[in-house]
Amino acid sequence: MKKVTVVVADSSRREALKALRKAGLLHVEKTPGRGKAPEDLTARTDYLETALNSLPAHTAPEPDTRADEQTARALAEEILNLREREKEIQTEQLRCAANLDTLAPWGSFEPSELAELAAEGVDVRLLAADAETLKKVTAESNGFFFPVRQDKKTSYGVLVYPDPENVPEDAPEGIVLPQHSEADTRRLMDENTRELSKLSAELDELALKSAPLRGVLARLQQSVEFEEIRSALDADEAVAWFTGYIPADKEAEFKQLAAEEAWGTIISEPEEEDPVPTLVRNKAAVKPIQPVFDLMGIVPGYREADISFWFLAFLSMFVGIIMGDAAYGLIILALTGFFRLKAGKGSPLFQLLGLFGLTTFIWGSITGTWFSSLELVQGTFLQKLIIPAVA
Repeated sequence: MKKVTVVVADSSRREALKALRKAGLLHVEKTPGRGKAPEDLTARTDYLETALNSLPAHTAPEPDTRADEQTARALAEEILNLREREKEIQTEQLRCAANLDTLAPWGSFEPSELAELAAEGVDVRLLAADAETLKKVTAESNGFFFPVRQDKKTSYGVLVYPDPENVPEDAPEGIVLPQHSEADTRRLMDENTRELSKLSAELDELALKSAPLRGVLARLQQSVEFEEIRSALDADEAVAWFTGYIPADKEAEFKQLAAEEAWGTIISEPEEEDPVPTLVRNKAAVKPIQPVFDLMGIVPGYREADISFWFLAFLSMFVGIIMGDAAYGLIILALTGFFRLKAGKGSPLFQLLGLFGLTTFIWGSITGTWFSSLELVQGTFLQKLIIPAVA
């Protein structure tokens, strides 16, 4: 990579960045904390990103780059509304479960019946108390305690004051009665469970229809990045300048672009402390390992050795030895070929699976293992492939 400083007229900084973006040559060095996109643009981007992150994990459809933002926002609003309703139901489920746990010691009853007794002048309270509290309640007041359940330290029952006007000020309050009975609460929880399933299905469907959302979000994210870079450019009255990196083999092409646009440029070798980006160009022989690196999120540093070839060789041998069955290797090769033809185009993933199938077939052949058996190849030409020192 080459380090490049570009000097442009301050009035044309936006046009310069657009030209660079179109050419795709320069990786602009960002200055943390300096660049800032317009608040409206950032808010629109965050809204769509929040909606997209709220979707369940699915195979993402290809972004629809032609979709308009209004369509994407309508889709995002629908997603966020469903998620909000889902949170409300989940909160209600937790509250119902807590009410059931609270009422469990008293069994099934109708809270409305206790309210009717209170309206008739009878003070009825559900009480959970230890022995000392019960002794005080029954000895020092006109209350009557009717036990329902007893464990080691606590008695659960009903505390009744026939005369509400003579209830002591320090009388225990009892538990707060829920609005619904146990049966009604369980019925409500069942309804909530069904609605949660319905919401989940709707979100799954929206995830498969999220192409417009993904396309518009990608455009907005590019705009945010563009504005952040533009606003972070150093400027001094009439000129602005910024630093970036270009591939060494693109230097001549970049110089030609700079001459056409009348930019001033300084091209040099990167310093040790420079945050040089890594441009990975895998050769055809090691492209199959790219899906693994993408899954692991691994990119070699600019000054680090590229271990792609050695990692691919080791991983292929490792998988072949672990599988170790020639028949399974042929099955993997056949399935890979079938899906490759069905897809209509090749990809590094198909190449990787084919390589795994090949190494599995080779190792299984030299060890004489076919369908986990060493006897199937006895007396056949396949026996000649066995290497006794390995088998």
